[in-house]
Amino acid sequence: RLDAGRRALEAGDHARAEQELTRAAALFPEYSGGDAPHRLLAVIAEQRGDAEAAVSHLTQHVANADTDVPALLKLAELRAGLGDHGGAAEVLTRAIYVHPFDPAVHERLAAQYEAAGEHDGVVRARAALVALTPVDRAEALYQLARAQHAAGDDQAARRTVLQALEIAPNYEAAQMLLLQVR
Repeated sequence: RLDAGRRALEAGDHARAEQELTRAAALFPEYSGGDAPHRLLAVIAEQRGDAEAAVSHLTQHVANADTDVPALLKLAELRAGLGDHGGAAEVLTRAIYVHPFDPAVHERLAAQYEAAGEHDGVVRARAALVALTPVDRAEALYQLARAQHAAGDDQAARRTVLQALEIAPNYEAAQMLLLQVR
């Protein structure tokens, strides 16, 4: 069933592919390989513009494939597209448990927490980015200070923005933030 579904998908016969892959998913619901039925069904759903169905299929897939980082990232992207920023942040957190040293995932997590209005989550994500020793450390510290200020912790924001200014004394945005937190 899985092979027939894959072949139909490659041939562009989405109706037949969906039928075969649905049967394959029913036969082996816990199969979690890269060609898992729910993963392929999510591709079909997304191609036809049904983001909610794609989210449903990817959610079922990552329930069994909790280390499939590309699927987790795609699920987070789809959830964010549907306006579920808290759900996207939850999925990105799962991706970080699998692959903790990818700054891009931490950056996406901070953006989702910010969109969800979860200031403490933004602070945690920004602190992780600083801990990953970025190339532009002054910018990372500035972003962390902004998050701390938004979370209401002006004392920590002041300390952090001063660290950014030690690295880049002429960083105008950091200077302005320092004036705000004083």
